[in-house]
Amino acid sequence: MVFLFFALQMATTNCIPDAVGGVNCTTMSTQPPKLEPLPQPPPIPETTRSSGGGLIGLIERLNDRSLRKKIGKMIASGDCEGAANLAYEKGWLETGAQIAQTCRR
Repeated sequence: MVFLFFALQMATTNCIPDAVGGVNCTTMSTQPPKLEPLPQPPPIPETTRSSGGGLIGLIERLNDRSLRKKIGKMIASGDCEGAANLAYEKGWLETGAQIAQTCRR
């Protein structure tokens, strides 16, 4: 049993002389390499919008719907840059980026 324990932790080293008079050694071990933890993505920030169905939630949904209509009218009239800027100002960063990208085409 003790032999098995030592056999699992054995390492062998092979050294070969090189052309300039030095030695080139490689060590092989039966132990698995130590793994570093994978990098984790940054946490997603909590939304500032309320998800409740109360009065505040109703007002937020109405404001969002109104903003969507304004942006749609601006895009329909050909003012893509203004629509993207309005989306950025209201905190709709992804929507603003999508509008700017599709208008460039």
